[in-house]
This record gives sequence, C-alpha cells and structure tokens, in this order.
Amino acid sequence: MEYDSPEEIRLPKRSEIGKRPRRTATSRIGRGLMEVLIVLVLATVTSMVIRFFVLQVYSIPSSSMTTTLQVGDRIVVNRLPVLGKQIERGDVVVFSDDNHWLNNDGSPLGMWQQVGQFMGIVPANGEDVLVKRVIGMGGDTVECCTDAGEITVNGVPITEDYLIEGARPADTEFSVVVPEGKVWVMGDNRQHSADSLYHFNNGGDAFVDESAVIGRVWGVAWPLNHWSSVGSRKTFDDVP
Repeated sequence: MEYDSPEEIRLPKRSEIGKRPRRTATSRIGRGLMEVLIVLVLATVTSMVIRFFVLQVYSIPSSSMTTTLQVGDRIVVNRLPVLGKQIERGDVVVFSDDNHWLNNDGSPLGMWQQVGQFMGIVPANGEDVLVKRVIGMGGDTVECCTDAGEITVNGVPITEDYLIEGARPADTEFSVVVPEGKVWVMGDNRQHSADSLYHFNNGGDAFVDESAVIGRVWGVAWPLNHWSSVGSRKTFDDVP
C-alpha cells in the first residue's frame, strides 16, 4: 500500500472550511438577468392565459352606452363560462363585429400596442368589437311600444331605468321574433346607438349570433370614480 508523502498532504485552513468559491461579477449579473427573464416569461404566460380564457379589459370608444358606460371607461369582460359567461336578458356584452356594423377607417395600431393588447396588459380599443345590452334572447318576441312608450318582451313591458336621461326606448314601432341562437341588443343611449333596432330599420342584419359574444361585462374598473356593475337582469324578472 502506498501513502502520500508528507509534503503532498495539505490540510485546509480553518478559515477556508465551508467557504464556496466566489462568483465573478459577470456570473452574478448573468444569474440576475436569468432570474428577471424567468419572471418576465412567467408573467407573460400568466397574462396570456387570463387574456384568452378568463378576463379581458376593453376601452369604451363611443357614447352609445352612456351613461352606463362613458367614453374612455375600462371595462372588465368575463370570458370563462364557469364564472358566468352565459348571457341573459339585461346583461351588457362585448361581441365580435361579425355583422359588419362598424366602419373602421382608423390608423393601424402600433407594434407595441398590438403586443400589449395580445398579452392583455393594454386595454383593447374596441375596433372590431361592440358593447351593447341584451334585450331579447332566442325565441323572444320584442316589440315597441306600449301606450306608456315601453318595450315589451314576450308581452311583458320592461321599465328600463338604465337608459340615459331623456332617452326614448325606441323611436319607431317594431315587432321581431329573435331567432334561436341569436340575441337582440340595444344601446342605453338609444338615439345614438347603431344597434339591433338601427340595423333592423335600415334593412341590415339586426341579430347577433350568440357565438359572436366574447363575454359578459362585469363592470367598470377604471377610472375608480366610475367603478360600478352594469348588468340589469332584474328588469326582466317578470319576462317568461
């Protein structure tokens, strides 16, 4: 058996025991950057999951839903069915412009704005979507007007206390049966809303596919002094 010679044996000094090799400044910076990158990736993935499957924020571009929604309000829209995406009469909904109700001739979005909207950290500006209130569901008969000037749904008059002050429920008499799988929507600022009634009167496609509905508006998130819920299902409690 061979043994190391005494000159080859070196015991560590007490001050060296338990010490790790020092990292260089470059390695510390690299580790810090990697941690920041991981945090950013996780935040981006989380934001995208929320954006596509749970909640989305939209900015109100017009006055068609005044005074319920003001121009510039940020609204939170629920996209997840288990959290109540299923719509009912009285709900305020955001839906895709599949019927081509809008004329979008604005300038294209900047790259960073598009990225921000895609990730869900910048509110969508509503260029290809609309926001209105659901008045009739598939199979409903929606008519106007009673002697008191009210709209009826399935023969039951509804008192629309969410309308802007001074607004009339409708400017023209009408009677429609909403096809199955469709909804009849109207703005709360009736005389300034290109909604189902407007397009019905002008020979357009007045009914919105339920599949075009992106989600139900939970409420106004910003500015804080506008914070409120916006649904009004109680208005239709007596409608069969």
